[in-house]
Amino acid sequence: MEPRAFEGFTDVIGFNAWSRGREMERRRGLSVGIGLVLALACLPAPAQAFIEKLTSLSDVIAQSDFIFLAKVESVDPAKPAAVLTFQQDLKGKTDLRRMPINLTGDKEKHTPQLLKRLAPGLPVVVFLTDLPDSNKKQVLVYSNGCWFQVLGHPDEQAIRWAFTHIEIYLRRTFAGATAELQLAVSDALAGKKKPPPANPKEPPGFGPEVEVQPKPQGSRGHGVLVGVIALPFLMPIAALFHLLFPGILRDQVRQYRIAVSVLLSESTLIFGHWAMCRWGLMISAGTGG
Repeated sequence: MEPRAFEGFTDVIGFNAWSRGREMERRRGLSVGIGLVLALACLPAPAQAFIEKLTSLSDVIAQSDFIFLAKVESVDPAKPAAVLTFQQDLKGKTDLRRMPINLTGDKEKHTPQLLKRLAPGLPVVVFLTDLPDSNKKQVLVYSNGCWFQVLGHPDEQAIRWAFTHIEIYLRRTFAGATAELQLAVSDALAGKKKPPPANPKEPPGFGPEVEVQPKPQGSRGHGVLVGVIALPFLMPIAALFHLLFPGILRDQVRQYRIAVSVLLSESTLIFGHWAMCRWGLMISAGTGG
């Protein structure tokens, strides 16, 4: 019940105290409201969620402003980062020629899985969409069964590309080889063939990892081959050296007597073959003259 004003000195004092209390409560409520607004404004924007809706390849093609073929130029797990370079337009004419991508990722922490599925020289298909009511760009990159999302943040000088996460549910959209996806997109855009429908039974996942090719051992084998071929030619020189200086290679000649005999025989045969060919060429030249 509100006090009755001006019914005496006591009533006046009570009324003034009540008014001051109401004013303090109003100011305190206003301060709390402003604080909540500022706190909400400082919260980070929500991360891009998974695309869980069953989406057909036809829808992905229709919703994309640009589709193009690219190649992985480099992968740096230490940063982590990767660079894609433009190869061929499939839909529209994009101005992008090089995409340096920050692979830090979002809260899903899919960076280790993505690094196992990227390698220099790997072809990828890029689906780019300009987000409405924003200058940001959303990109879906496909590589041999792996779909991953990249967001583009334009600034005054360039576009900063950042990986978010692997779209594990988009394997239901398409899960084949990159070349098969490129052909399906090209045929669909040319009106030759409809894209394959979505497969709701395809389980979510990251897609197959890139196979690591073993390093070639050609240099070691080449050296052994050269050594084997060179032995018959070097053996006569070693034999001549032994005749001139019999004491130096005496123990080696005794230990490898059979090998020395075989190599000397091969050297003799090689020399005889060379001499016969040379003699035959000289006779042919003389007869022709």
